[in-house]
Amino acid sequence: MGREHAIAPADTASLALAADKASPSSEAAVDARGTRDWERLWLAIQRTPWMSIALVPIGKGIETKRLAEALAEVGRQHLGAKVVVHDATGVAISTLQSAVAEIIDCEDRAIIALPPLTECPAGVELARAADAVILCIALGESTIAEAERVEFDVGEGRVLGAVIIRKGGASHGSHK
Repeated sequence: MGREHAIAPADTASLALAADKASPSSEAAVDARGTRDWERLWLAIQRTPWMSIALVPIGKGIETKRLAEALAEVGRQHLGAKVVVHDATGVAISTLQSAVAEIIDCEDRAIIALPPLTECPAGVELARAADAVILCIALGESTIAEAERVEFDVGEGRVLGAVIIRKGGASHGSHK
Protein backbone atom coordinates (compact mmCIF):
# COMPACT_ATOMS: atom_id res chain seq x y z
CA MET A 1 0.00 0.00 0.00
CA GLY A 2 1.58 3.28 -1.05
CA ARG A 3 1.12 6.50 0.86
CA GLU A 4 -1.60 7.73 -1.47
CA HIS A 5 -3.51 4.48 -1.01
CA ALA A 6 -3.73 4.49 2.78
CA ILE A 7 -6.53 7.00 2.94
CA ALA A 8 -7.78 8.02 -0.48
CA PRO A 9 -6.86 5.80 -3.43
CA ALA A 10 -7.08 7.52 -6.79
CA ASP A 11 -9.64 4.98 -8.02
CA THR A 12 -12.09 5.48 -5.16
CA ALA A 13 -15.26 7.37 -4.56
CA SER A 14 -15.67 9.39 -1.39
CA LEU A 15 -18.46 8.90 1.08
CA ALA A 16 -19.59 11.22 3.86
CA LEU A 17 -20.65 9.25 6.92
CA ALA A 18 -21.67 10.91 10.15
CA ALA A 19 -19.54 9.49 12.96
CA ASP A 20 -22.06 10.57 15.56
CA LYS A 21 -24.84 8.90 13.58
CA ALA A 22 -23.16 5.57 12.98
CA SER A 23 -26.35 3.54 12.96
CA PRO A 24 -29.11 4.36 10.50
CA SER A 25 -31.56 2.57 12.80
CA SER A 26 -30.51 4.29 16.02
CA GLU A 27 -32.94 6.36 18.05
CA ALA A 28 -31.08 9.53 17.09
CA ALA A 29 -32.43 11.07 13.94
CA VAL A 30 -30.35 10.34 10.87
CA ASP A 31 -30.65 12.64 7.94
CA ALA A 32 -31.31 11.27 4.48
CA ARG A 33 -27.78 12.08 3.34
CA GLY A 34 -26.22 10.01 6.13
CA THR A 35 -28.36 7.02 5.24
CA ARG A 36 -27.56 7.40 1.54
CA ASP A 37 -23.86 7.41 2.34
CA TRP A 38 -24.12 4.14 4.28
CA GLU A 39 -26.02 2.75 1.30
CA ARG A 40 -23.22 3.88 -1.05
CA LEU A 41 -20.64 2.12 1.10
CA TRP A 42 -22.74 -1.05 1.21
CA LEU A 43 -23.23 -1.07 -2.55
CA ALA A 44 -19.54 -0.35 -3.16
CA ILE A 45 -18.46 -3.40 -1.19
CA GLN A 46 -20.85 -5.56 -3.20
CA ARG A 47 -18.52 -5.23 -6.19
CA THR A 48 -16.40 -7.96 -4.63
CA PRO A 49 -18.00 -11.27 -3.62
CA TRP A 50 -17.89 -11.86 0.14
CA MET A 51 -19.75 -13.60 2.93
CA SER A 52 -17.68 -12.13 5.77
CA ILE A 53 -16.00 -8.77 6.02
CA ALA A 54 -13.84 -7.46 8.87
CA LEU A 55 -13.80 -3.86 10.05
CA VAL A 56 -10.29 -3.09 11.31
CA PRO A 57 -9.58 0.09 13.26
CA ILE A 58 -6.35 1.89 12.52
CA GLY A 59 -5.58 3.22 15.99
CA LYS A 60 -7.47 3.40 19.25
CA GLY A 61 -10.90 4.76 20.05
CA ILE A 62 -12.68 3.67 16.87
CA GLU A 63 -15.92 1.87 17.61
CA THR A 64 -15.92 -0.84 14.96
CA LYS A 65 -18.91 -2.57 16.55
CA ARG A 66 -21.03 0.52 16.05
CA LEU A 67 -19.86 0.87 12.45
CA ALA A 68 -20.51 -2.84 11.81
CA GLU A 69 -24.06 -2.52 13.15
CA ALA A 70 -24.75 0.44 10.86
CA LEU A 71 -23.42 -1.35 7.81
CA ALA A 72 -25.30 -4.55 8.68
CA GLU A 73 -28.58 -2.65 8.98
CA VAL A 74 -28.19 -1.26 5.48
CA GLY A 75 -27.27 -4.74 4.25
CA ARG A 76 -30.45 -6.20 5.77
CA GLN A 77 -32.51 -3.55 4.02
CA HIS A 78 -30.79 -4.20 0.70
CA LEU A 79 -30.78 -7.99 0.76
CA GLY A 80 -33.97 -8.58 2.70
CA ALA A 81 -31.88 -11.23 4.43
CA LYS A 82 -29.95 -11.73 7.60
CA VAL A 83 -26.66 -9.85 7.96
CA VAL A 84 -25.05 -10.60 11.32
CA VAL A 85 -22.52 -8.65 13.35
CA HIS A 86 -19.77 -10.52 15.18
CA ASP A 87 -18.30 -8.43 17.98
CA ALA A 88 -14.72 -9.67 18.14
CA THR A 89 -13.33 -6.57 19.80
CA GLY A 90 -12.45 -8.65 22.85
CA VAL A 91 -11.01 -11.65 21.03
CA ALA A 92 -8.11 -13.41 22.74
CA ILE A 93 -5.89 -16.28 21.74
CA SER A 94 -7.93 -18.56 24.03
CA THR A 95 -11.14 -17.88 22.06
CA LEU A 96 -9.58 -17.56 18.60
CA GLN A 97 -10.41 -21.04 17.30
CA SER A 98 -14.08 -20.81 18.22
CA ALA A 99 -14.31 -17.27 16.79
CA VAL A 100 -12.77 -18.36 13.47
CA ALA A 101 -15.07 -21.40 13.33
CA GLU A 102 -18.09 -19.18 13.95
CA ILE A 103 -17.13 -16.96 11.01
CA ILE A 104 -16.36 -19.85 8.67
CA ASP A 105 -19.53 -21.75 9.60
CA CYS A 106 -21.83 -18.72 9.38
CA GLU A 107 -24.39 -19.18 6.62
CA ASP A 108 -25.39 -15.51 6.67
CA ARG A 109 -23.41 -12.49 5.59
CA ALA A 110 -21.24 -11.45 8.53
CA ILE A 111 -19.59 -8.18 9.46
CA ILE A 112 -16.85 -8.61 12.06
CA ALA A 113 -15.90 -5.77 14.40
CA LEU A 114 -12.23 -6.10 15.37
CA PRO A 115 -9.93 -4.34 17.83
CA PRO A 116 -6.72 -2.58 16.69
CA LEU A 117 -4.58 -5.37 15.24
CA THR A 118 -1.36 -3.86 16.57
CA GLU A 119 -2.66 -4.65 20.08
CA CYS A 120 -4.38 -7.96 19.31
CA PRO A 121 -2.51 -10.70 17.44
CA ALA A 122 -5.63 -12.90 17.55
CA GLY A 123 -7.48 -10.18 15.63
CA VAL A 124 -5.06 -10.58 12.72
CA GLU A 125 -6.13 -14.20 12.36
CA LEU A 126 -9.80 -13.25 12.43
CA ALA A 127 -9.19 -10.62 9.75
CA ARG A 128 -7.46 -13.28 7.63
CA ALA A 129 -10.41 -15.64 8.16
CA ALA A 130 -12.79 -13.02 6.72
CA ASP A 131 -13.24 -12.77 2.97
CA ALA A 132 -12.29 -9.08 2.92
CA VAL A 133 -11.31 -6.14 5.14
CA ILE A 134 -12.35 -2.51 5.48
CA LEU A 135 -9.98 -0.17 7.32
CA CYS A 136 -11.51 2.28 9.80
CA ILE A 137 -9.28 5.35 9.93
CA ALA A 138 -9.52 8.26 12.38
CA LEU A 139 -8.66 11.42 10.49
CA GLY A 140 -5.67 13.14 12.07
CA GLU A 141 -5.00 10.24 14.44
CA SER A 142 -4.46 7.06 12.45
CA THR A 143 -1.09 6.67 10.80
CA ILE A 144 -0.31 5.63 7.27
CA ALA A 145 2.39 3.32 8.63
CA GLU A 146 -0.16 1.44 10.74
CA ALA A 147 -2.58 1.16 7.79
CA GLU A 148 0.23 -0.23 5.64
CA ARG A 149 1.19 -2.69 8.38
CA VAL A 150 -2.39 -3.91 8.72
CA GLU A 151 -2.71 -4.38 4.97
CA PHE A 152 0.53 -6.38 4.96
CA ASP A 153 -0.59 -8.47 7.96
CA VAL A 154 -4.03 -9.36 6.57
CA GLY A 155 -2.78 -9.95 3.06
CA GLU A 156 -2.31 -7.53 0.23
CA GLY A 157 -5.34 -7.20 -2.01
CA ARG A 158 -7.81 -8.17 0.74
CA VAL A 159 -8.50 -4.57 1.81
CA LEU A 160 -11.56 -3.28 -0.05
CA GLY A 161 -11.19 0.29 1.18
CA ALA A 162 -11.54 2.55 4.18
CA VAL A 163 -14.01 4.46 6.28
CA ILE A 164 -12.43 7.71 7.41
CA ILE A 165 -13.81 9.04 10.67
CA ARG A 166 -13.62 12.61 11.86
CA LYS A 167 -14.08 12.38 15.59
CA GLY A 168 -16.71 14.80 16.79
CA GLY A 169 -17.98 15.41 13.28
CA ALA A 170 -18.47 13.91 9.86
CA SER A 171 -16.45 11.08 8.45
CA HIS A 172 -15.58 10.04 4.95
CA GLY A 173 -15.13 6.64 3.43
CA SER A 174 -13.36 5.45 0.40
CA HIS A 175 -13.24 2.15 -1.35
CA LYS A 176 -11.21 0.60 -4.08
